[in-house]
Amino acid sequence: MKDYEDSVAFLGQWGRFQQVVFFLLCSSILPNGFTTFSIVFSTDAPRHHCLVPEVNLTQDWHNASIPIEVVILCCYTGF
Repeated sequence: MKDYEDSVAFLGQWGRFQQVVFFLLCSSILPNGFTTFSIVFSTDAPRHHCLVPEVNLTQDWHNASIPIEVVILCCYTGF
């Protein structure tokens, strides 16, 4: 089998065009990574309740003010 250098000798040297293309391809990776990683923060819905100090809430008021289940409304127009 031929040596690697002999096999790719027809491609030429690492020039300005290759550097520009390499930089542009590498620079597109950073925004894609941030976008993909933002899903972790935007899709989480932690369980929580509001702490109101020095107020004695009845169970009925507690159930009315803190939703038991989350209702997601979706508008799909069929396009």
